[in-house]
Amino acid sequence: MAHHADERGPKFLWHLANSARQEAAAGIAHLAAPGAKLLVAAFAPGRRVLLPRGMDQQDVIGLFGDTWDLEHTESASDATAPRPVRRARPSLYRLTRKGQADEPPGS
Repeated sequence: MAHHADERGPKFLWHLANSARQEAAAGIAHLAAPGAKLLVAAFAPGRRVLLPRGMDQQDVIGLFGDTWDLEHTESASDATAPRPVRRARPSLYRLTRKGQADEPPGS
């Protein structure tokens, strides 16, 4: 799960307000070199008592699409997962940082 840290400690993207998600995604892109891989694990969007509000493929592309290419998406659940997790439809998104291999991070 993609996360960042602030003065209060690490935060996962799904715990953040939309503006803070955008800032975190920009910070991740700034630190990553071209060609870097990013794996985002997310539950499908929804209102849940114990699970985060979630992100779908459109949300991931909206956050990272300017500086990352979405290479692969897959379900992260199977019949052995607890029912609340299966109902939340977890997915994995693999992205690659755009840019030339000889560019420094933050370009």
